[in-house]
Amino acid sequence: ARGKEYKGAAEIGMRAARLRAKEMTMFGIKRNQMASKPRAEFDVAIQVEMRNLKQKCHALRLNIKREKAQAFAVFEQRYRNLDTDLSHAHAIEYTLPAEVGPVLAYPSRSTHSATFLGSLKLESVAGTKFDVKVV
Repeated sequence: ARGKEYKGAAEIGMRAARLRAKEMTMFGIKRNQMASKPRAEFDVAIQVEMRNLKQKCHALRLNIKREKAQAFAVFEQRYRNLDTDLSHAHAIEYTLPAEVGPVLAYPSRSTHSATFLGSLKLESVAGTKFDVKVV
């Protein structure tokens, strides 16, 4: 009878060992899942943030390209306007008579000398040179 009990106890012991091994493997799997869960969530958060940053950088690049293109279009239009203005100004300048007469390197002494200016002052005070005095 004791042999049967011993055999039954051995079977129960083996069953308990198998159950314990199974529980230990399940515990190990659960522990690894719980330990890797924050890391996995962190990896997902990093991926989301990287995707958002890439989208932001792409949007900034596109905005800069658009601004450059717009600024270049404005520059081209201003250049065309200047070209048109210059051609118009040159056309007017070469078809109209000159506005300024010949430039004198040395001004005339008869119109700019001190005695000439003095005679102008005298004329303004006493009258012209050719006034005849009333007697």
